[in-house]
Amino acid sequence: MSHVRSFIAIEFPEDVRERIGNVIAEAAKHGGAIKWVEIHNLHLTLKFLGNVHKEDIPKVSLRLDAVAKKFIPLEFEVAGVGGFPSLRRPRVLWVGVVATEELLNLQRCIENEMFKLGIPREERPFHPHITIGRVKSTRGLSSTLEALEKFEREQFGRVLVSHITLMRSDLLPSGPVYTPISRHELLKMD
Repeated sequence: MSHVRSFIAIEFPEDVRERIGNVIAEAAKHGGAIKWVEIHNLHLTLKFLGNVHKEDIPKVSLRLDAVAKKFIPLEFEVAGVGGFPSLRRPRVLWVGVVATEELLNLQRCIENEMFKLGIPREERPFHPHITIGRVKSTRGLSSTLEALEKFEREQFGRVLVSHITLMRSDLLPSGPVYTPISRHELLKMD
């Protein structure tokens, strides 16, 4: 029985990806042992599904269609940088997303619909962010973090969300490859 490693995401316009890419390029110059995210892979994960049975993918898509019809297009700001668990001792480096009530509602609705399909709920609270790098070791980390601190209050732009995307994630030695499986337009029906 085959599975599809997948997640539900918001894709970003090219101008926002480029601004974030400039920060990655600046920080990468400092040589820290960090696996940086490729600019074309930048996204906001609304729900990581993990390995889904191939035959269940159409059910996931149908649920996402239903979710999308409950929402009108929404907007949010992309701003600042940080790290998990903190920017002082990060394992993951990120660019921030200013969470609007609409974005949080969309994510909650997706979480609920996926739970109905038997996909476990995320145990941690939703903290919208864009992963830009994963720290491999502390070698060269301090100068990289100093470079990133310059962008703590940086504004990367606004994102208009007109659809959500079910993505396939293939983990290759060269890095992950994300492929859209289906896109679901936000168009609230009265």
